[in-house]
Amino acid sequence: MWAPKSGCPMFVRWVSFGVFAALSACDRGQVTEKGLAEQGPVGPAGADGLPGAPGQDGASVHWLGSLDAPPPDPDLNDAYYNTTLGESFIWDGSDWLTVAKDGAAGGEAGPAGPQGPMGEVGPMGPAGPTGPAGPTGATGPTGATGATGPTGPTGPTGPTGPTGPTGATGATGPAGSTGPAGPQGPTGSPGPAGDEWGEEAATFAGFTTATYTGQQGGREAMHAACDAQYAGSHLCHISEYTLSNSTTAPPTAGAWTDTSCGLMKASAYVNSGVGNTAFGRYAHGSNYDNCQNWTSGSSSLDGTAIATDGATTPTCNTSLKLACCSSPYKEFFVGYTTATTTGNMAGRHQGHGMCGAAFPGSHMCHAVEYLRSAPISAPPSGGAWLDTSAAVMTENAGTVVDGTCGNSDFGRYANKSNYDNCQNWTSGSSSMDGTAIAYNGLTTPTCSTVLPVACCE
Repeated sequence: MWAPKSGCPMFVRWVSFGVFAALSACDRGQVTEKGLAEQGPVGPAGADGLPGAPGQDGASVHWLGSLDAPPPDPDLNDAYYNTTLGESFIWDGSDWLTVAKDGAAGGEAGPAGPQGPMGEVGPMGPAGPTGPAGPTGATGPTGATGATGPTGPTGPTGPTGPTGPTGATGATGPAGSTGPAGPQGPTGSPGPAGDEWGEEAATFAGFTTATYTGQQGGREAMHAACDAQYAGSHLCHISEYTLSNSTTAPPTAGAWTDTSCGLMKASAYVNSGVGNTAFGRYAHGSNYDNCQNWTSGSSSLDGTAIATDGATTPTCNTSLKLACCSSPYKEFFVGYTTATTTGNMAGRHQGHGMCGAAFPGSHMCHAVEYLRSAPISAPPSGGAWLDTSAAVMTENAGTVVDGTCGNSDFGRYANKSNYDNCQNWTSGSSSMDGTAIAYNGLTTPTCSTVLPVACCE
């Protein structure tokens, strides 16, 4: 190990960072107050000495970087730069030794030295923040068309567009085959009043859906059944149906109708095979024409019906549909009075007055007037007073008194009679008769009977 000569001062010179050199003044010249003496000539080199034993490995310096104060609990050879003092220190195990101090600013910088070799690439630092978007580049050329994708779901239907102009009419196609006849539609509302009435304006409304026997409690119930299905209609009489010229086929089994009658010479003539306006509804309580005014369901009695082959006479226990007509009639039934009277009304005018008080504008009906009005209200249980009817005979200019032939030639009978009108409604005798309408047709109660009055307009 090197040591200075005895009596020679020793100096320490800083050579580089962390490296110092010890010099002896005796080795290089004389020591003066200002330092080393001028160096003498170099002597010849001596012979190489023997290699010394390898020295012990020294501790390496552990550089801590820049700190503003000494770190606590330092280890041997920890070194750092003190930013507060501007000095570098190293720990020798017990004290911090100054290694270097910041010097004054040097002169101008010397020329740049040659570039040193590139160091190893350090680890990648964290990604910096994303910079602002650059300007949009120019649009590149259009690429080739890709394959068509699958069809997407159908979107909602848009609003209907405006109707386009009507196209030209196409050629008429061939006529199709006739379809089956549809059900009969409802009866239309009545048309304006014409100048024809009754059988002259005969109109067929239709056949009922329901079927009935001949026992329905009276003709009014038959009219009511037609009115229920075809408002304003009534049971046709056979001549009325024939006059209507209906194009609807009758039911296979037939359909009930009233029979018809007209004047022939000196009496009423009943006939179901004549469609003539001189024939009206026949309402006698006959055993062979109308099931006793539609009050019997007996298999031994007959009624009148219309079938495909014309008028027939089924037994009254047969269930058939009804043939309904809506012919307009001048005659109109309004109701029965609440007030009652015997046959002694003190005159016909009092009977009219009772009706006018109950139904303003009305009067006491005569039998054919009531019959032609086709009422749907059932008569009171005991009946209701009305005048009988009569017509002029075609052969001898006499009169035929008959309230059961509903022919338009019949009018009110007003001759004083003991068996038809209680002597023009002036008698209440039990030995005289008047005329009344009951559920089974015309009756002749004694004049002492107390009944309401049937009223017509």
